[in-house]
Amino acid sequence: MRVKNPNPQDYPNPLELPLALLGKGQALADLYLPVRVNGDVAAIKGILKELFEREKAGLRSGIDREFIRSFTEGFEELWLAWRRQAGRKSKKKAG
Repeated sequence: MRVKNPNPQDYPNPLELPLALLGKGQALADLYLPVRVNGDVAAIKGILKELFEREKAGLRSGIDREFIRSFTEGFEELWLAWRRQAGRKSKKKAG
């Protein structure tokens, strides 16, 4: 059985109604970061390097130590590994 839309002028595109109800949404990021293939680990290391250096300098870094202490494992090992490597080639490899 085929049913004809009695008001096709109201919603000709079936996606318009859900989008109108849901709104435009929220932007998830304000920075577009193109990463080369296989450069994701290097990019994360570069971001961590920046965060750790800001924290070391006493600036606001975005690292929530209380949250990390309560809900994660292995952060201290990550921090020590960063200290050893110090992100030497992260920027170049990430793109």
